[in-house]
Order: sequence, then C-alpha cells, then structure tokens
Amino acid sequence: MPYKTIILELLQSAPPLHEQLRRGRMLLAATETLATALKARHEELKKDLAATRPDLDPAQAASAAMEIAAAEMEHRLQAAFPASGQGQLSLDAAMAFVRSLTSRG
Repeated sequence: MPYKTIILELLQSAPPLHEQLRRGRMLLAATETLATALKARHEELKKDLAATRPDLDPAQAASAAMEIAAAEMEHRLQAAFPASGQGQLSLDAAMAFVRSLTSRG
C-alpha cells in the first residue's frame, strides 16, 4: 500500500484534523509531508530489523517495519485527536501537529 494512501486513511480516522486540513486546502500538502515521514520511519525500522534480526526474510522485515511505522503514526494521531473530539481545530493547530509528526527528537 502506498505511503500516501496509508496516511490519508489515518487522517480520515481523525475527522477534526482531516476536515480542517481539507477546508484549509492543506490536505494534499499534509498527506505528502506525513507520507514522507512515514517512508523515512519505515526505512529506519527496516534497517533496525535487518541489524537485530538477520535471520528474518527481507520481505517479512519490510512488512513488520511498515506495521510498526503505521501503528506509531496512528497512535500519535489518536492521542492528539481522541474520538470524542475537542471542539474546533484551527488550521494553524492542524499544521503545527503535522509538522510535529515529521520532526524526530
């Protein structure tokens, strides 16, 4: 599954964020930014798995790394935007959240 598709599905699972990005015409930019971050995390995890589990088939390592990277992103979205919602979200707040997901450290 392409990174952008995964990110779009995750953003749709956070309706306040998705809607604000869509209304502010920032959904595509946010999706691309987060997809780049997801890809980088996926690559990092694949390298880690290859180093720590050399017996693991590369296809299995790639699959496991993707599951972990997507779960991490989903967890961060759910933590920031619980299902109950927290009222209106500003576009500035939405983009600040997107930027926070792309910075490591």
